[in-house]
Amino acid sequence: MRVVQPYSGSGKGLYFRPEIGEEVQVSFEANNAERPYISGTFYNGKEMPDFFDTKNRIKGWKLPFGQLFKFIEKVSIILSDPSGNELHMNEETKSTTLTVPETLTLNCKNLIINASESITTTAGMNISETATIDKSTIVGGMLHTNVTGNSMFYVGGNHDENIEGNLNSDIRKDKIYTVAGKNIHQSETGHEFHSDKTIKNNSSEDTRQN
Repeated sequence: MRVVQPYSGSGKGLYFRPEIGEEVQVSFEANNAERPYISGTFYNGKEMPDFFDTKNRIKGWKLPFGQLFKFIEKVSIILSDPSGNELHMNEETKSTTLTVPETLTLNCKNLIINASESITTTAGMNISETATIDKSTIVGGMLHTNVTGNSMFYVGGNHDENIEGNLNSDIRKDKIYTVAGKNIHQSETGHEFHSDKTIKNNSSEDTRQN
């Protein structure tokens, strides 16, 4: 039986069909009893909506398996499903929250994120970043990095540092340099320099070694 839709056409439109057992309104084309169609559906004392409120501020769609699209005037818009996926646009707090119980994937050519104030990223376990060509980081103030475990830094090419101020290092244990297979070992018990040839200390004034 044909069902009236508020918007329909080839390859487009809205598509909602009544479920078996629901109350519907049946009309007839040109009052022809052989050409019935469903012109509407009804709520009744048994089949009640989840959106009823006395001020009539709630509108929405809810499908039989729990998928929900809900509008609350001057409050929020909610898109959700029974698994816990939810998009919540909160008009009162001027905020939007996207909740995904498992994996959120963004696929695009370019991704631009603009925040006029702060960005906070928190991971319960790991964070991985990969750039097949270049990565640039510009910090206008302080760059603070805190590693409570070990830190590894690998450069396949050259490593250049340009510091206009001071470079201060506070190392509580040993410091070991390896250059061309030869070590420079600095610790609180002594300093060791290894070279196959000459070690030079040059100064325009005095040089002291004790």
